[in-house]
Amino acid sequence: MKCNIKYIGKSRQGTTKYYCTIHKSFAYDKLGNKLDECLCSNKEIYDNRLNIKQNEIKDISIRYENILENVIPKIILNNKEFNGVLEYDNSLLTYKDFGGIMLSKLNNIPLEMVKCSHCGRYHSDNVTFL
Repeated sequence: MKCNIKYIGKSRQGTTKYYCTIHKSFAYDKLGNKLDECLCSNKEIYDNRLNIKQNEIKDISIRYENILENVIPKIILNNKEFNGVLEYDNSLLTYKDFGGIMLSKLNNIPLEMVKCSHCGRYHSDNVTFL
């Protein structure tokens, strides 16, 4: 999938920041210059999407074989390995989301769905602590 790069503001140091809403990755260099492509090194997984609302999901598991060597987990859907991203309504769930979801579940922290003002998609990155 082709990058969709958006201006997202400035850092505290005044550097301009750009973000790819497709690959959920930054797209600027050290000087704040906009890049033609984002810095995501795993773009190929975004080519394979599965809409989990339109497909029958009987069983799903996310497995991290060795988190120290590879941050991309194995997704097992209905006893078959799936390499890609999960799509649900207006949201994309990627390997970058699974770790935060797992940690929130382990620590009993509820996640709140928030519509991003930059990309218009929903994210689960606004955590409400009890």
